[in-house]
Amino acid sequence: MTAIRAQRRSVAPPPPDTSRPRSDGRRVLFEVLVEGHAVPCAISQHALRDIVTGGKRMNPGDILHCFALARTQIEALALRKIQGRRGAPQGVLYIWPEDAEDEAPDTAAS
Repeated sequence: MTAIRAQRRSVAPPPPDTSRPRSDGRRVLFEVLVEGHAVPCAISQHALRDIVTGGKRMNPGDILHCFALARTQIEALALRKIQGRRGAPQGVLYIWPEDAEDEAPDTAAS
């Protein structure tokens, strides 16, 4: 019985699932695959707002839903940013509002 208790104590909890987007309240953390390797990325809440709502405010609780609506567009933006760099990105690749300027929806037509 003591051996079983020792085994249970030595088992580390599983690492968090980083493949799914998650929010820390200020940004959405996500990953894109580049040549089979996961590159950690983050998009600021402001950049996400610019892309999804054209700069209009959104509820903080809607940040992951807004990310899901524009995920393909955001991942393409991240890949373009990665391809525009020399060498592999080091650490987290951030997407800021100025990176998203060309990605904003056409609000003039609405």
